Amino acid sequence: MSENRLACLRPAQLGERLAACPVIYVPVGPIKWHGPHLPVGMDPLNAEDVAIRTCDHTGGIVWPTQFWGTERERRPRQLEYHGLPKATHSVSPYTLGP
Repeated sequence: MSENRLACLRPAQLGERLAACPVIYVPVGPIKWHGPHLPVGMDPLNAEDVAIRTCDHTGGIVWPTQFWGTERERRPRQLEYHGLPKATHSVSPYTLGP
């Protein structure tokens, strides 16, 4: 297993990897709240892990992870599932405007 993340490769290494396998994996995931037990970037982190592991087996390189999208307010049922009162107003901090 060698380094396959674009941001960590030198130009010659990048050229070697792309010559051997001209594939670029682009991990993408939304920033969203999963509750107090997980980071808000859990989906993009999982996407990055899958891309790196896939690249380890197939070759190519992994583009820097794209943190795109978010989520809005939680439904009362979702709040209860996470142990919060139904009336809680919860939004991702990334959706708040000025």
